[in-house]
Amino acid sequence: MYCLFTNNLPTFDSKRDLRWKPSSPRRNGSASTSTTLSTTFGVVQESTQTKIVQFISQQYEIPVPTLKEVYSRILREKTSNASPMARHHTITDERFTSLLASFSLPQDEPFRNELLESYEATLMASLTLKEGAMELLSALKKNGKKIVIITEGPQDAQERTVKALGIGRYIDFLATTNHFGVSKVDGLFPRVLKHLDISPSEMVYIGDSAKRDMMPAMAEGICSIHLVETKEASLGLSPPQINSLKDLQIGLSTKTLSQA
Repeated sequence: MYCLFTNNLPTFDSKRDLRWKPSSPRRNGSASTSTTLSTTFGVVQESTQTKIVQFISQQYEIPVPTLKEVYSRILREKTSNASPMARHHTITDERFTSLLASFSLPQDEPFRNELLESYEATLMASLTLKEGAMELLSALKKNGKKIVIITEGPQDAQERTVKALGIGRYIDFLATTNHFGVSKVDGLFPRVLKHLDISPSEMVYIGDSAKRDMMPAMAEGICSIHLVETKEASLGLSPPQINSLKDLQIGLSTKTLSQA
């Protein structure tokens, strides 16, 4: 899950939903300082998907790696091609149906419902914020920043995730691959920037994936910081690295990151 912090965004109606409402255009030349933060739930989603393919593997004796490979392809296709109005339940059911069909497995409704119920229960039970995320969001709001989450998946599912994690009060806009109809590696970043009328020079982007975060963000000229929790980080690399969101909060307060 990805967050954009900026001083200048169009009007947001928090009483309606987490989607942007246009107001007057931003004035030409207006200055803003933007920061983007990654508090991604990719690990949670991956573990949930692994549980589903393991269940199918046990039922039909198909190797887990084979199921994962096919399901990854289906995820890429279904995510980028999904209708912005499609609901999470419908999209997930279509993914599971496609996976079963790929191996000529039974696609009866009771079995699909069993997969859906297991997926949803595991996903919601596993949701957690990264350490330091809440404190960072709070500090940024106190500094007058607007916060935008950029993430993959269906709009309604991610709205539910934001609510379940208790961070809805901090969020000014929720941008999903489902809503924009394009994946992170296929043009999501420029779509969001254009939609919100923000230039790459006005923001810093923080993400935890070199391929899906750093590469596409930096390709757009966005100053990026890599969150690497499993190895030693270095601010001297390009992009600079941090180990935790606490490091980010300290770095922003001391200007360490801006000088890296």
